[in-house]
Amino acid sequence: MVFASSHLPGTAKECGPLPQGNSSKGTVNGSTLFPNTASYTCDEGHEPVSGEPEISCLASGKWETDVLVCQLTKDCGSEPLDLVSVVDGSSSVNSESYDKMIDEIADFNSISLNVNSMTVNVGLVNSDGNFDFSSDVIILSSDSNQVLGKIRALKHQGGSLDYAFSINTAKNSIFDDFRPEVQDVIILLSAGVSSVNPQSKASDAKGAGIKIFTIGIGDSVDRGELKGIASDPTEAKFINFFSDIRATLHDLVNDFC
Repeated sequence: MVFASSHLPGTAKECGPLPQGNSSKGTVNGSTLFPNTASYTCDEGHEPVSGEPEISCLASGKWETDVLVCQLTKDCGSEPLDLVSVVDGSSSVNSESYDKMIDEIADFNSISLNVNSMTVNVGLVNSDGNFDFSSDVIILSSDSNQVLGKIRALKHQGGSLDYAFSINTAKNSIFDDFRPEVQDVIILLSAGVSSVNPQSKASDAKGAGIKIFTIGIGDSVDRGELKGIASDPTEAKFINFFSDIRATLHDLVNDFC
């Protein structure tokens, strides 16, 4: 018996056309034969919400189906805002998770916020046990490329977590009437418990008109502590994994813009 070449025993399976993306576009890496892959990227003005950026052609001759799903990017439009992220750089977080958190914050600032001199300015306080103002504080800036470079250059230091000091630093050394007519916002991300009770400093900040949102990551956080820090208990969010940070930040945009 003679087999057609496409059906010879042992030949690679052909997966055919790529599955349709949802506001995303797929590109084949090599060919549509097993075991090649295809990469998906979001359409312009969209960001990922679920699915995988890469799928495989399976031995069965079918593509994996968990294709990247994207939605329109939320942003703060023309609304002026000064935003400081307070991040957990303590020993509550390992270096790999810390780097993931920093990448998620940088991507959020880059994609979901309209950073420029007339609208959104962003800064950051790194909360760790070896605090150094020159390396752990990023002053509010409207230069998107500069501030993103500084955020991505942050290194995990470890040590104890002191959110009382970090919130006070944001209030007095970063905001400090930087743009008094503009809403000041803190987003605090934590994977542990503050070594110093932060409630008094959080109350001082809220009394000065600063809105505070908190994100607790994993099982080692004190939910009561983070609800008390937030401007309202409903503005304290809790997630299981560092990979969930981006989507949670995205959901907060409508709350503070």
